Amino acid sequence: MVENPINLIFVSDRQILSESLCSSLQSDSELSPNALCGKDDSVLSYLQTSETEVIVLDSQRIDFLPVLRNKKNNTPVLLFFTDPPSHGVLVHAKRFSATGFIAPSRSLQDLKEAIKMIAQKQRESFTSGIGTSGRLNGEPYFRIDDVQESPLDQLTPRQLQILRILASGATVKEAARSLHLSPKAIDSHKYRIMQKLGIHDRVKLSLFAIREGLITA
Repeated sequence: MVENPINLIFVSDRQILSESLCSSLQSDSELSPNALCGKDDSVLSYLQTSETEVIVLDSQRIDFLPVLRNKKNNTPVLLFFTDPPSHGVLVHAKRFSATGFIAPSRSLQDLKEAIKMIAQKQRESFTSGIGTSGRLNGEPYFRIDDVQESPLDQLTPRQLQILRILASGATVKEAARSLHLSPKAIDSHKYRIMQKLGIHDRVKLSLFAIREGLITA
């Protein structure tokens, strides 16, 4: 039995996927996985009381990434995709300091090795000051740092969040309620978003968000 296994969590809303993946990861004595399918607050609460070294984040829960970083939590995040990721989604992940991602073409063994590499970097950083960047694309996972820029890079994290909500069809009032902001603040953000992107129509804004992978059609 390994003396110091890697503590990791898999965050997802898909219960069957979470349980089956963690069951598969448990076959490796070097890994100690835990599936979390709760809301953001419950995941954050768990992180406060655990010694999680790596977060494997289901791509369908990518909105948890800015929540995590806004709480000043710098735990390495490995995104898990079951469908090919769009460029816009990867840019969004880069903005919030994800470490890397596993593409659908990768194997379970690749996932295990990626977790181990990231955890090793994390452990080394505490003793030698080495950063926690990922590896090159020839390795088991792809690093977010290799993702090229897009028009979304002009937007602040808050503006990206508001763009996703508005482009999904929410009204200004609905967006304000979900983010606990005033409608006036949302309108102000919407104006700045449109100015930066050079888009001045809600329909075109939604089409842009779909094209960039922020939302699905």
